[in-house]
Amino acid sequence: MLEAVRSIAVVSGAKMVTLEGVYLPVDRREQVNLNVPGATSMRIFSPELYGEGASNTIIHYALRKIVQAKPVKQLIDPSVRRDYLYVDDATRYVLELVSMETAFRSDWRLRGSGLISQAELLDLTGSVVQAAPRFEPIGGWQQRLLQWYEPTAKNMLDCYEWLGEDIGTYGTEYSGVSPTSYKEGIASTIKSLMAKHNSGY
Repeated sequence: MLEAVRSIAVVSGAKMVTLEGVYLPVDRREQVNLNVPGATSMRIFSPELYGEGASNTIIHYALRKIVQAKPVKQLIDPSVRRDYLYVDDATRYVLELVSMETAFRSDWRLRGSGLISQAELLDLTGSVVQAAPRFEPIGGWQQRLLQWYEPTAKNMLDCYEWLGEDIGTYGTEYSGVSPTSYKEGIASTIKSLMAKHNSGY
């Protein structure tokens, strides 16, 4: 699909912007420096997004389980610290970048509100729902079943836990103005999830 979009962009002369996660599998990390953006394109790398509009993420799964008063299965080490980016901030930063003609023909790397662990984020969640999060480790047979169903799962989770000392090599850092604090972003996300849950959506 991406190749088709690229072809259409070339033929039509349209500008193209791709946004992808910074925690990449080894084979994708090696490709990052091989694909140089063209004059009318840019690539933007982002930390894991969270917020009402970012549903296909590990942190969103955990937040949803807490809202449902269900235990959170520990897919990753909750003590590993990484950067997260509130989806509203990501949208704002991307719009800022695409509005600058000089930003094209480059790779950019977005920043969130600093390193924080999943455990710390979920503690913030617990303070909003006024209940301590419950965790449930995944047993060996469950991990094997997951890897059988999705062979790349282990590689994906290993990449997710990768602290990424060379994350800084991915493009030019772009720090937008006034990033949303984790406390504020989590509170807003949880309130929207609770509203949906209570309405039966």
